[in-house]
Amino acid sequence: MTTQHVAVAFAVLTFTAGVEASLPEHVKPDGPQQAVIYSEHIGNAGVGAGPSTALACRSLCPSTALPGTKCLIEGDAQRHGEYLRRTWRTASASTDYTETWAMLPSVLPPRAPADICAMRLQLLRTLRIQTSDGNESTILSIDLNQGEGKRQVVKESRRGAADDVERRIAALRATGYEPAGTARYAGYSCRLLRRTKGELVQETCLLEDPAAPASVLGVPVQHMTLAHSMVNPAHPEARTYGETQRLKFDAIVPAAVFTPPTHIQWKGPKK
Repeated sequence: MTTQHVAVAFAVLTFTAGVEASLPEHVKPDGPQQAVIYSEHIGNAGVGAGPSTALACRSLCPSTALPGTKCLIEGDAQRHGEYLRRTWRTASASTDYTETWAMLPSVLPPRAPADICAMRLQLLRTLRIQTSDGNESTILSIDLNQGEGKRQVVKESRRGAADDVERRIAALRATGYEPAGTARYAGYSCRLLRRTKGELVQETCLLEDPAAPASVLGVPVQHMTLAHSMVNPAHPEARTYGETQRLKFDAIVPAAVFTPPTHIQWKGPKK
């Protein structure tokens, strides 16, 4: 394993509950059931951003620009960017449910002006549902905190799954990645590729295991990219990180996992 390159700001999560217990809140455990490929991913998409936000708050509140104010920080700023994503997938549909921790102003617009002197760690929940009819894909991107969603319809490109590993490796090598052996994540083997860029080491590991269905070969089960941070973009501890913790190829879940909540306000075409 090559996770010695990783500086993750939170403890590895362990999951003891069944797949059914991990369903989005709007999906009830009863009703028609469906076989799916289920996976759980953890990562951090904003290492260092939370502490930087807290530092800015303490520097500005109070200050000449904001006299008479006091910085209030609620929650652990180190957890900013932590995420847990659960994915359910069939040949014609997929659903991603993601929970992300973010250090944000305690009160956000449009309810009131954002207060940079009062920051709170908040859990952001999103849902992405994609369904396909073979010619077009409908993508539903949903902000569960706001109860709002966007609908997109896109044309599909036709290609077989059998060449996914080699095709993705070729695409990665074109951007500077080189083969770096193999590794194992969530109990399955994957093809590891690595790219060095300055002080940072970027890695990705593409699923390549005879026990895995052909439809998921080439899916990244571990991925590390450059950080979004503009403050210290060259520091290894500031990079993003993601890893698949669990894969189950024969999970049975309610078919309703591929339907959105009923209360969502939609934007975009109604098709």
